[in-house]
Amino acid sequence: QQFKVRIKMAPREQNDTGIFVTGQPDQIEGVRKYFEKILGFEIGSDPLSVSQCQLLKTDVDALSADRQRFMVTVQKYGVAVAFPRAQSDGVTLIQGRAQDVKAVVAQFGAILHKEIQCKLVEQVAAANSNASQSNTKKVAVLSQRFHKTMNR
Repeated sequence: QQFKVRIKMAPREQNDTGIFVTGQPDQIEGVRKYFEKILGFEIGSDPLSVSQCQLLKTDVDALSADRQRFMVTVQKYGVAVAFPRAQSDGVTLIQGRAQDVKAVVAQFGAILHKEIQCKLVEQVAAANSNASQSNTKKVAVLSQRFHKTMNR
């Protein structure tokens, strides 16, 4: 009500973590600045993507062995990494801006001394594609729950 926008968020009990803000561009910017002040960091509006990589257990162990180096690398590129659970043949998921995902995968490859292949699983379409048709703007984030950096 304070910013005269419509904010749609899923209840905590649901897996959907998407947040949608609809309103005039200057009003949405006010909401963004308010959230950034509370969170203590900038909120980007670039589309996010999720890529999956098939890593061997030894690769996961090598990447996570030096937790400090891993955390610095992940924070440098602003991505989230979810390793498969122990005793699982699952895939490693990496979420972030496309260029950041590519950069962190290259960094992981340098650490492991091999090339890592990843494939795009999900990407948020440009939320502003319909903005030219009306005066309102809609900002979206990925709808997939993806909040843990070390998921082991």
